Amino acid sequence: MAVHPGRLALVVLALAEIGALVGALVCAVFLLSWAVLVAGTPPLHVLGQVLAGTLVWAGMVGAPVGAVALPLLGLTVLRRVPLGRALALPFVGALAGVLVAALLLPAGAVWPVPALVPALGFSGLFAGAVAARVDVPRLVRSRTTGRRRS
Repeated sequence: MAVHPGRLALVVLALAEIGALVGALVCAVFLLSWAVLVAGTPPLHVLGQVLAGTLVWAGMVGAPVGAVALPLLGLTVLRRVPLGRALALPFVGALAGVLVAALLLPAGAVWPVPALVPALGFSGLFAGAVAARVDVPRLVRSRTTGRRRS
């Protein structure tokens, strides 16, 4: 099967844009949840500064990571996975990973992104990718009828 270079470039760019948006969203959710867990709900006069700082960090850290991770996963592991599953399950996995990291971080952590956060975020991302790759109904059907998967 021939691959058209123009179409491939468009797919990579689209996946990078979606990945940047999802990465920034996951990073923003982590930073806001960690800030609320550590310091409590910020007062109303500080809320704008907290949101602005969160969006800057999400754009600087989460967007580039997502822009690289989603095309990489999309063109390798998730190549034959339906688009909805390929986008949703890694996102849910990464979101679950960073929320667990926000719960596990100590309250006195000075640097907002210790090594635990990327480790759990990427673990969740790859767990979601594996979950998206596994075709559970087909596996169950082949094991119950005795037929082999082709």
